[in-house]
Formats: sequence, structure tokens, C-alpha cells
Amino acid sequence: MAYYFDFSFDRIVPGIGFVGGFPARNEKYYKGYEVYHYDPADIPTEAVVRSSHKIIPDFVPISGIMSVCPEVREVIEEMEPGVHEFFPVHIRPKTPSKVLLRRDKRPLAGPYYMLNVQTAIDAVCIERSDVDIHPVKSGLPFVSRRGMRGKIVLYGDKISGHHLWRGRMQLTQFRFFSDVLMKKIETGKFNGLEFTYFGSAEIL
Repeated sequence: MAYYFDFSFDRIVPGIGFVGGFPARNEKYYKGYEVYHYDPADIPTEAVVRSSHKIIPDFVPISGIMSVCPEVREVIEEMEPGVHEFFPVHIRPKTPSKVLLRRDKRPLAGPYYMLNVQTAIDAVCIERSDVDIHPVKSGLPFVSRRGMRGKIVLYGDKISGHHLWRGRMQLTQFRFFSDVLMKKIETGKFNGLEFTYFGSAEIL
């Protein structure tokens, strides 16, 4: 089993945005759907909670980008050391007098980390998945999930040995977790994933 999440789909999580927007979203990086590396100088180091939320989950989107607490970063680094990019972001309240809290009610002190997943894999078994095919002028077509409850089946040999990845041309918006990574997340009782658009995928 593998699990997928769409962090651009915010439901009841805190509304958090980068101060000054996110300038790294430009043609310098977005050239097709290949893996790209961010220059740390292009990543804002501050974000503001624009909603009324006081408690910050362990997983939270910042300007629609998956970001994690330091403890989740440690779990990912333990499983795939040096593979993915993490950029520290200090989250502050909209009102300076307000105190933000972690899920255990500790005051939020250190930074969270914007996560740039560095592994892109197209592993969807199209014949057995509920997906739509979107042809392009040249190259491989885009593949998107059909509906909110469509079944997703992945080729196990393509994702073997990986714990965190994203789709390239297939299910581009999703971030995938292996069952091993998901078990560590559950064991650590990290929260925030339940607020995203998520689902499970079968493995061939």
C-alpha cells in the first residue's frame, strides 16, 4: 500500500502564506515537470498565519506547498538522507500579541520546513486505475485521477526502495508516501495529513 496527499487542497488547516508571496514560482524553476532544485535565496524565510487558527499541525501547507515540523523532517531524513530539500520558514501570527502553539500546546518556537520532494516517479497502472488521460502536443500525456474516490494502482517495481515521491506526468499534484513512512508518521502521532485531500493506492 502507498498513500497520496494533495497539499494544495486546503480544508480546515491554518491559512498560512509566505511573506511577500513565493517568488520561486517562476520560469527559473518551472520548466516542464522535471525535478528542480531551489536556490535558498529565492525561498522566503517568514510566513504569516492569516486565519484565526492558533495551533499549527505537524504537516501544514504554506502557500499551498507541503511543509513539516522539525520532527517530521527528521523522520524523512532518517529514511532518505540527503534526498529531499528542506527550507526553514518561521511562522508568525498575524497579530504580534498572539502566541502560536504546536499540537502538544507548546509555544511554537523554531522554524517549520518547506519540503521540495526530489524524486519524481510515474508508476500508475493506467489500465487498472480510475484516471483520465490528457494528451499534449508532444511527449507523454498528463494523467489525472477521475473523481474524488477513483482507484489508484501503482507498479511496485517502479516505486521499490522509495519512501517519498511525487508524480511527474501522472498525478502531478500528489505527494506519495510508502507504507513504511506512513507507519512512522502514525507511530509518531504526527497530525495535519487528515486535513488534506488524500487516499491510498494499491500496489501490483
